[in-house]
Amino acid sequence: MLKNLTQKNLYSYANLVLALLAFFVISPAWAQEVNPKTFPLALTGYDVTTYFTETAPIKGSKTYQATYQNRRYLFVNKENQIAFSKSPEKYIPAFGEHCAFSASQQKVAQANPEIFAITQERLVLFNNNQVLANWRENEDANYAQAQQFWEQEHKYDASKRLREENRVRLFNF
Repeated sequence: MLKNLTQKNLYSYANLVLALLAFFVISPAWAQEVNPKTFPLALTGYDVTTYFTETAPIKGSKTYQATYQNRRYLFVNKENQIAFSKSPEKYIPAFGEHCAFSASQQKVAQANPEIFAITQERLVLFNNNQVLANWRENEDANYAQAQQFWEQEHKYDASKRLREENRVRLFNF
């Protein structure tokens, strides 16, 4: 019986050592502070929620920030920050910060965050007003073409994003 008790104690001791090792070695990697300033600023600082609520986007404040998919977003106020945190996919641009019309033409071009439309309840950006006018001539078909191109162009990115952190972190300064 003493032999069994000793083995049980030894087993319990080994489990305790492993648990402490896991706590002190592994958990600090999980608990690392995230510095929001290391993430690139999305939409040159425009509050992504204001595209849906205002006639023109409004620059966010450094006081209200969030990170999502390795981008840093600024917000006008706490309410917008919280709205974004509840549903970030609703607000982020459908084709990243790239021109939607260019994507519909199977091209990738940087967009101007001040030139935009809401198409099929998604934010889409453009690089100039003429391109926006072209987009609006056949909006639904252009969106479908852009979406098909974007999915093909970014298959690798989609699998990479699944491995990235897909949660929103809020920051107030």
